[in-house]
Amino acid sequence: MSSFLKIVLILLFALTACGKNIDMLEEPNTNKHNINSISLDTKTFDSHITPVDLRHSMWIYDITQLRSHILETHPHFVVREYERAFGHEKNTDILFAMDAILLETIQNIPNLTDSEIMIELRRTLTKLNDNHSVFFDFNDRLFEKMYPVAFKFFSDGIYLYLSAEDYSKHLNSKLVYINHIPIDTIMEYFLNHFSTQNRYHARSSSGADFTSFIRSHKGLVALGVKSEDDESVIFTLVDNNGSRFDLKLYDLHSSDSLNFTDAQINDYPLFLSKNGNWIEFDDYHGILYIRASTFALASGWPIMQLELNMHLNENANNINTIIFDARYNRGGHAPIGFINLLVDNAPHDSLFVFMNESSLSAALIAAVLLQENNAILIGQPSGQNMYFFIASNDYTIRLKYSGYKFAIASQRANVSHLTYIAEDGILRPNILIEYTIDDWINSRDPLLEYVVTKKR
Repeated sequence: MSSFLKIVLILLFALTACGKNIDMLEEPNTNKHNINSISLDTKTFDSHITPVDLRHSMWIYDITQLRSHILETHPHFVVREYERAFGHEKNTDILFAMDAILLETIQNIPNLTDSEIMIELRRTLTKLNDNHSVFFDFNDRLFEKMYPVAFKFFSDGIYLYLSAEDYSKHLNSKLVYINHIPIDTIMEYFLNHFSTQNRYHARSSSGADFTSFIRSHKGLVALGVKSEDDESVIFTLVDNNGSRFDLKLYDLHSSDSLNFTDAQINDYPLFLSKNGNWIEFDDYHGILYIRASTFALASGWPIMQLELNMHLNENANNINTIIFDARYNRGGHAPIGFINLLVDNAPHDSLFVFMNESSLSAALIAAVLLQENNAILIGQPSGQNMYFFIASNDYTIRLKYSGYKFAIASQRANVSHLTYIAEDGILRPNILIEYTIDDWINSRDPLLEYVVTKKR
């Protein structure tokens, strides 16, 4: 078959598929979900969108495919019978917000680059309020080229805390502007267009958080801070003496090729001193310290449970405090057996859970389960909403023509019935302790210091 004929056939197929009114898509196959079929009002879509060329047709097909998959899969639109007992219903408000972006994108495809379309599709997923529905290509392409600096949220703002050696003299300076735009203004734009959970999620180390956006060329383009053609950026910072200065960067690097340095006075505090999961017993203070940095399947929790049992047996008379440190734990699968063993053996009123904005997903579940068993939560609020969703490999999709790959959440992981939470659905610690830039510089851990002081 000639190349010309192939193109004609593809065009005819795409036009046929896209010629359907988008609000005439087949309803999701509800049989496999065992739910009652409830029609969705999709009137926000215009029925008279005519493709102008082959590219336009292909993108309309892909966007329609994505939308259909979301409606067939996501718990906002697929409500199982047992969930109705908890008051869950299909969410047409979210559908209308999502459709508004998709409709505008479809209409503007001829004037948008593929990168700009990718940004709009990422914004669409944001409307699901769900950080487990993921646009893989967006993260991969957005962060493929980074500036040689790294920023971090502290109690009073965002600071430059890591950098390439060439810029190390500027470390621990506070970020106030990017390309002369106030950082708070950029932050609000991010929260309105790209944040998938609560306000604290933007402060987390979630892989697509605010501080990752602002050190990425394409991330800054997505935030409307700079143009695609200009690879330079101006960070305006305030140093420790209160002097303001501009740091203009041109050099972009692949994210895995950067070597960073910091300006800490001492070694890292205990919770940052080693990677992975581990247990350490402080005989002097009688503290059994458990570092839970990940709940990934291959992260060794069965072995950790054996080690915990060993410590409990060997130091039964010496343990007066147990700390379960889940800071920067982005989730995985909560080790229920380990948690149960911990609950059964913890001293009365002496089980503490350390958490921060990056205690997400299964880490949030673990914190709630421990709190239900009299653990005291210390640190900062979680960036994960209590009402959240879970994705699986069975619910991934690769769009037909662009090839973009998504994972769409398919189950609820609502743990809010286990404990009292605020109306905004945010899990807040019993004791709020901020992490300051001075804590970072001086390698202090204010959470650990609090427990040690309290138990004296």
